[in-house]
Amino acid sequence: MSDNDTTPKVALCCKWDLSNHGVSGEEQNNIKLINYLETKYFVHETFKDVSEWEDYESFYPISEIDSSLIYILIKRSYEYESRDFAVKHRGVEKFVNIWRRYYKNKMSRCKNPKNLLNRQLTGRKLR
Repeated sequence: MSDNDTTPKVALCCKWDLSNHGVSGEEQNNIKLINYLETKYFVHETFKDVSEWEDYESFYPISEIDSSLIYILIKRSYEYESRDFAVKHRGVEKFVNIWRRYYKNKMSRCKNPKNLLNRQLTGRKLR
């Protein structure tokens, strides 16, 4: 499942959990490894395009099966000790944060009392 392809894909994932997914004998004593794995997304299924995802969702409605399973965009998947994990694609989140910051700055300029007074007196926005 480890691909060198960096195109975003949809994956059915959940956070790795010790009680649900377990560890092998030598991993059981490594607390740092367990804490690290708990921050990773465990991949159950990967979909290369939207049609595969829609077909899967129509047959297996995930929200009814398990509430911990979520669909996320992933950059790539990788395998560690016979387990598949994914790197989450944060492009949309970054874009939304940039957009929010831009409009927050824009609105703060528009709501500035000095600019409000100028607009009230002249009837137009001054730069």
